Amino acid sequence: MSRFISVLLLLGLIGCASIQPPPGGPEDKTPPALDTVMPHQRQLNVERDTKLHFIFKQNIDRSSFMSSLSLVPYMSGSVKYKWSGYDEVVVTLPEQLRENTTYVVSLGKDLKTRRGGPLPVPLQIVFSTGSIIDTGHISGTMLPPLNSGAPTDLSNVSIFAYDITERSLDTLRLDKTRPDFITQPSNKGLFEFNAMKVGHSYRIFALIDEFRNKVFDPGIDAFGVPNKDIILDTPEKSDIHIRMAPKADLVKPQLQDAEITDAYHIRARFTEAMDSASIKPEVFILKDSSGFTIPIYAAYRENIIRKPGVAVLLTSKPLVVNKNYSLDVIKSLAHDLAGNPISDSTAAVHFSSGTIRDTFPPPRFFGFEISDSSKGVSQNFDQELQFTDAVDTTAIEQGLHLLDSSGKETAFIFKWVDGTKLRVVSVANLLPNTFYILTLTGKLVRSPLPSYALKIKDTVFKESFFTGDEREFGTISGEISMPDSLGKKDSAMKITIQLLTSNDVTFRSVTLPIGKRSFIFDHVPRGKYRVRGWVSNDAGGKYDTGSIIPFRFGAPSGDYPDMIDVRPRWTVEKVNFEIR
Repeated sequence: MSRFISVLLLLGLIGCASIQPPPGGPEDKTPPALDTVMPHQRQLNVERDTKLHFIFKQNIDRSSFMSSLSLVPYMSGSVKYKWSGYDEVVVTLPEQLRENTTYVVSLGKDLKTRRGGPLPVPLQIVFSTGSIIDTGHISGTMLPPLNSGAPTDLSNVSIFAYDITERSLDTLRLDKTRPDFITQPSNKGLFEFNAMKVGHSYRIFALIDEFRNKVFDPGIDAFGVPNKDIILDTPEKSDIHIRMAPKADLVKPQLQDAEITDAYHIRARFTEAMDSASIKPEVFILKDSSGFTIPIYAAYRENIIRKPGVAVLLTSKPLVVNKNYSLDVIKSLAHDLAGNPISDSTAAVHFSSGTIRDTFPPPRFFGFEISDSSKGVSQNFDQELQFTDAVDTTAIEQGLHLLDSSGKETAFIFKWVDGTKLRVVSVANLLPNTFYILTLTGKLVRSPLPSYALKIKDTVFKESFFTGDEREFGTISGEISMPDSLGKKDSAMKITIQLLTSNDVTFRSVTLPIGKRSFIFDHVPRGKYRVRGWVSNDAGGKYDTGSIIPFRFGAPSGDYPDMIDVRPRWTVEKVNFEIR
C-alpha cells in the first residue's frame, strides 16, 4: 500500500508541472486520451481504500469529467476531486470499496478536452478488490426509432443494466434504484457491458437521463426497451436490439370547450392532440337544455398540423338560437396520440348558441394526389382523397371510377379515415405501360345532411396518367430469422416488414404470419431503400415500444443493415436480417 501511495504522490508532483492554460490557435477536436490510470486496467487485489487517479494526454474540461465519471457498483455519498492542472485528477470515493468485488469505472461521452474535443466511445477501466475479475460480456445494438417523436441522436443515450439475480423484480424501482452497470452506445449504435457475472440475469434498457440522476424519471426521460431480459448463461451475449421511444406521455387529455360555428357544426377543443381514429360520431354526446340527445352525423379533426387538438362535429339537426347545450365524450373511446384515455375528471362542457349562421358552404374536393398526364405511375394504385367537410361516403364511393384505355374499370378498396378523408387502393395491380383515367363525379361530392345534399357542384374531376413499364421497376426479396421461442409464444402474432425510401418515408409494408420467413417487394421504382421489421400481436401491425413503469418489454425487431440500391429489371436478393 505504501508503494502505491508513493507512486500516486510522485505522479501528483509530475502532474503539477503541467499546469498551464490552453494555448491559442485553431479549434482542436482531438478526443481525450488517458495516459495513466490507477488502479490499472484489470488490476487484482486492489486495496479497499484506494483512490482513483487519472492522468490525461490533453487538458480536460473539469466539469465534463465530473459529469462523465461513474463507478459501479454505486456508492452513497459525495465524491471529492483534487485537480493538478487540467490533465490530472485524484478522485476520493465516499466509502471503502467492497471485498472481493469487480468494479467498472466509466468515462462517458460527456468527457471532452478544454478545446471541446469529444470522447467518441466510453472508456471503461475494470479492476477487482479480490483475486478474480468477472468476465461476462453483453453487447447489443441501438436501432433507428420506429415511432415519431423518438430521439434519433445517440450522443446523450445511456444504457442501464440491473443484476436481477441478486435482487427481486417485485421490489425493483427503476425510478429510485441506480443501475448496477452503465454504458453508452457508439455513434453507430453499438454498446457493450464488461465484467458482468456469468450465470446471472440482467434487465437492460436505454435512457436519455435528463437530470443525470441515473434513474428513470417518468414523463421526462425518453427510453428504449429490448424484448427480453438477458440470461448470461455463457460468457458472451450479443442478441439485444433496442429502439428509442418518445418520452412517456402520462397526461390524460381533457375536453376543454366547445363552440358553435354554424347551425350544423360544433368545434370541440381538447387539451392536446387526439388520435384521429378516436374522433368518431359515437364518441360524442350532445344534449340540449331539455336533455334531448342530438345525434352526430360525422366527426373529424379540423387541421392535424395546425390545430391537432380541435375536432369538428356535424350535427343531424340544426342548432337553435339562444339555447344552451352540453357536450360530453365517452371517456373509454377517446384517446390521445399516446393512447391515454380522456381524464376521468373531465366533465361535460356547456355552451350557448347566441347568434347562429343558418347556412354553410357545401363540402369541396381538394383534388387528386396524382397530377394530370403523369407518366410512370406505380401499378400499386394507392391514393388519398380529402374534402373540406364531411361528405356522403356512399355517394363518393359510387362516383369514383378508374378506367383503362379499353374502358375496363378497376375495383377499389375504400378505407375511410373519417368523414372527410378517404384512402382508395386498387384491388389488383394496374396494367403496366397503360393509359388510365381517374374520375370523381362532382355532383356526388355532397353533404350527408339531406337538407344540404342538393347543394352540389355539377362537374367531373378528372386526371389521366400512364403506368410505368414492368422494365422500369425492380424487386427486393429476402428472409428474416428469429428465435424459435418467439413463434411459440402466440400463434396470432404477425410479422410486419416495412420498405422505406432513402428519406425514411414508408413506401410499402407486408404482413407475414408468425411461421413465414420470406418476403418480397415487387414493382419497386429505381432508388435507394431500407428494410426493417418487427413482431406484433396488434391487429394493425403497430410496433410496441414497451414501457419502463410499469415495465413491459418492447416488440422484437430488426433492420437490414445496408441501404438497398434498386435498379430496373433487377431483383435484389438475400435482403436477410434478424428480428430479436
